[in-house]
Amino acid sequence: MNWEDVRFFLATAQQGSYSAAATLLKVSHTTVARRVQVLEQQLQVKLVERYGNKVRITEAGEHLRLQAEQAQQHLVAVERQIAGLDTVPAGSLRVTAPYLLCHTLLPEWIAAFQRDYPDIELELVAAFSRFNLHKREADLALRLTNQPPETLHGRKLAQITWSLAIRADEAEFWKAANIKPILGDDDERVRPTWLPDTVGKVRVSQRFNDPFLHLGAVSQGTAAGLVPDFWRNTQSNLVQLCAVPKASCDLWILTHQDLRQNARIRAFFDQVGAQATAVFGNSAKRPDLVR
Repeated sequence: MNWEDVRFFLATAQQGSYSAAATLLKVSHTTVARRVQVLEQQLQVKLVERYGNKVRITEAGEHLRLQAEQAQQHLVAVERQIAGLDTVPAGSLRVTAPYLLCHTLLPEWIAAFQRDYPDIELELVAAFSRFNLHKREADLALRLTNQPPETLHGRKLAQITWSLAIRADEAEFWKAANIKPILGDDDERVRPTWLPDTVGKVRVSQRFNDPFLHLGAVSQGTAAGLVPDFWRNTQSNLVQLCAVPKASCDLWILTHQDLRQNARIRAFFDQVGAQATAVFGNSAKRPDLVR
């Protein structure tokens, strides 16, 4: 039995369709279907039944899925442990971070990192969803959270504070308005939960599913919006209307316990820690949190 064929089957079982598995594995859906069929022929048993664009796993397929997931978890654990022994800061490093950080702080931080460690091939993945560090979907994660997972090793880099801000030339008009225009997320709420009660009556004039679009609209438009203070301080055309304590959160850098001694991981921890200190001051200095 070829493990690669099993891997294609496992992705199909977990994702629920050939097309979703293909997206995950970065191949065509016909390749996924063919590899699953090859596995079925080898085992002489039906593993997958197709229903339109979806698939259903047979009883035999479910048995194989459970065994394959255990084997995959073991292989990933072994891979992590071996990678954790690497003492040379060279090779590949996959980092995931929210879109907001990828469009603001990270370009400069990563440029400095690459200058100091040219032998590390860095892949940055901007994502709304959180990659699973236990499965090594990424080696490192930068996350905005007040409750980092207890199963990971990490360091608090800073507290990110937020404000309601608007273009300076629109501030007085906005304050005088009976119903104040604001920018909101795409959750269709009439009044965002983060908005302070002291602001008064508001109407959401635009909605965004991407924080970078939100920042761009704040700097260009006539409505107020929620922005991180570290970014607002770099925009000379913006003024703070009020602080928004509800939106404050911590910035963490996280990795798996098995990888904490890896040379590439340690280099990125140290470099990003120094960059965070430069931006946020001594509040960014935190000892590693051993989980």
